[in-house]
Amino acid sequence: MKNINRTVKIVATGTLLLLAAVASAQPPQVQIETLVTADGAAAGTTLRAAIRVYLAPGFHVNSNKPLEDFLIPTALIPLPPDGITVTEITYPEAGLLEQKGAEIPLAVFEERFAIGVLLTLANDLPVGTYTVPGTLRYQACDETMCYMPTTATFDWGVRVWPEGTTVTAQPSEVLDGIVFGGENAVVPGSGGAEFVVPAWEAPGVFETDDVVTMLHDFEILGTTGGYLDSEDFLSFVSAAEAGEAGLGWFEGRGPLTILVLILIGGLALNLTPCVLPMIPINIAIIGAGARAGSRVRGL
Repeated sequence: MKNINRTVKIVATGTLLLLAAVASAQPPQVQIETLVTADGAAAGTTLRAAIRVYLAPGFHVNSNKPLEDFLIPTALIPLPPDGITVTEITYPEAGLLEQKGAEIPLAVFEERFAIGVLLTLANDLPVGTYTVPGTLRYQACDETMCYMPTTATFDWGVRVWPEGTTVTAQPSEVLDGIVFGGENAVVPGSGGAEFVVPAWEAPGVFETDDVVTMLHDFEILGTTGGYLDSEDFLSFVSAAEAGEAGLGWFEGRGPLTILVLILIGGLALNLTPCVLPMIPINIAIIGAGARAGSRVRGL
């Protein structure tokens, strides 16, 4: 009975550790607070709004204008209804983050930042309450790695009052600190890329969402794995593009050869520091037997 309880505890602990590892690999979620400068506005006027983004401690995201082309920018994509137009998006000033081994620093937004938006209401917009949804596309990174890009959704509530109605201002230090019309502002129609739906948000050209089916439309030029330095990685890419990519361990080999390689790999695994010390302990447990008085007998 004691052995059973011990086994259950070990399995439970291992499961918890596995779940923790899987959770740590998931992209961290952000918290978004929506803000508006007043409780409403009349048709034909412009309303200031913003989102306040909260990242987990130790995380950052790339700015809307990263310094390297391969980095994924943070993009605010508002989706206003008819009668409401986004006339400006103002991103915060990016900070420069030095990364070990990188020649160029990263332009990033750190744990708390705000993005401002100007919402212009059409002259003929009927009185009522409207919802202005939006998405924030970002890639969160910490000191050691970057996670998969993800999207957070939010929405502003906009109330249109009859003309002449006295509106109540909603004081906000965040909105007061946003410099609309400054050098960090993006105006629709001015060529600002931030108003173009990013490539990873654009509709796909495939007729199916099944990843396995889509893979049939691709040709694999080469495969590799593990940690590669820049020289090895560039050599791999060049060889793959030239059609000279080397075969993997199991590629082009028969079942018997693959079985032998697996057996050799399994034996080699026993020599690793995390397995080798456990071998005599396992022998002792097995040798003593489940009903033995002492596991020392297994030796």
